[in-house]
Amino acid sequence: MTKFNDALLQSMLDMLNARNLDAVQVVAYDQVEKSGGYCDSCYHEWTEVDITYLTNEGQTKVYSYGGDFGELIRELTND
Repeated sequence: MTKFNDALLQSMLDMLNARNLDAVQVVAYDQVEKSGGYCDSCYHEWTEVDITYLTNEGQTKVYSYGGDFGELIRELTND
């Protein structure tokens, strides 16, 4: 599983850098359920994958991918 995880982290890093983010290492990822709106007609839920990464300056930042983990994997494997 380590080879898979290493390849996954590298693919995420490549994606972040393709989006012009100053990423040098992906340190974590997590699929999260989010919600918004506060009334019956405007309340909604969605899924994101939060990717935590380090920058060249040593800062820790989070990039929120707008989709679930399966969608992220499809994007990462799409040439």
